[in-house]
Amino acid sequence: MKLPPGSARLPLLELMDWINRPLAFLEDTAARYGDPFTARFGIWEVDTLVFFSNPKAIQELYATDSRQFSIGQANTMLQPLLGDHSVLLLDGELNMLMAAVDETGAGMSDQELRDELITLLVAGHETTATALTWALYWVHHTPGVHAKLLSELIGTNPAQWGSLPYLTAVSQETLRLYPVALIGFGRVVKEPFTFQGYTYPTDTALIPCIYLTHHRPEIYPQSKQFRPERFLERQFTPYEYMPFGGANRRCLGMAFALYELKLVLAAILLRVDLELCTQADLQPVRRSVTLSPPADFQMVVRTRRQVEAPV
Repeated sequence: MKLPPGSARLPLLELMDWINRPLAFLEDTAARYGDPFTARFGIWEVDTLVFFSNPKAIQELYATDSRQFSIGQANTMLQPLLGDHSVLLLDGELNMLMAAVDETGAGMSDQELRDELITLLVAGHETTATALTWALYWVHHTPGVHAKLLSELIGTNPAQWGSLPYLTAVSQETLRLYPVALIGFGRVVKEPFTFQGYTYPTDTALIPCIYLTHHRPEIYPQSKQFRPERFLERQFTPYEYMPFGGANRRCLGMAFALYELKLVLAAILLRVDLELCTQADLQPVRRSVTLSPPADFQMVVRTRRQVEAPV
């Protein structure tokens, strides 16, 4: 069966690039082979991965009957970090975790509880903290953004922050430019499957690539620039802008995470004046399964201010 084009390099070299240079790997491979493209890493249960960034293809993939795929199997690369019992490695709907006991009446084991707690930490708290760090960087690194955002915030209170247009746009642009998760949850083909002009053999993983979708020039001109105004100028479909993934595997905490990001960012900016320790462009680095600022990124507090709003 013919797969989309991809590199003929040894899988180990592909894997090393994916681990050490994830953005360069995605951008270089897409530039050379187009969309979609095939990659092979050679160490997981699912060896062949096909990356998609076209919103129409992603929409069609998510609309396909999920019974044709094994969804949890696509995330086996997360198993060493999250454990065997993480919800991200399970098939079916997420609400299966709502059942506190199994068919024998037994509750979750300590190991199962551990795996779910690790999942919550990685998929919830760390991702929000990473997004907040990026937001503080972009607000202070991009000329004019800090002044414009502070002007919108002054005189408001926390009950208003969730609906402020420029604060919302800053938060959305932060999650667009360097999405915390580079890829969405994949679908592993259970039996030969024809899609978008190709027939995929069993155990092929079809992977929506959030990062490449967020940098398609026909959707986001000058995509490497931090420009919140793009979210004030037009609305994007859930398949053009998808920092929280899509379909039934979209992050359950999406609305809360965005609201939390806006509230914390606003509270910080109203309380203190921050300054970057260096004006050099910040390059993202891999932090486990997320894309984060480097560990030595620092900002300093220059002044504190009194605010009327109870923050």
